Amino acid sequence: MMYIAFSALSQQSRDGESRHNNDALNSNESLIRFKAYEAACEKYKDQIIEIQKYMPGWMPPFNR
Repeated sequence: MMYIAFSALSQQSRDGESRHNNDALNSNESLIRFKAYEAACEKYKDQIIEIQKYMPGWMPPFNR
């Protein structure tokens, strides 16, 4: 479950030199967003389990 979200974070494009300076900021922001997603999934895990009874494999979308 969390692996899918984390892999989505790690698939950022790698073009341009100016991106190097922003990588640290983007990485920190991405990590914060992932941690928030993880916390929300933990908080609502009972509701997620109930939804998955009717929609196996469903997970809340991760918006980066």
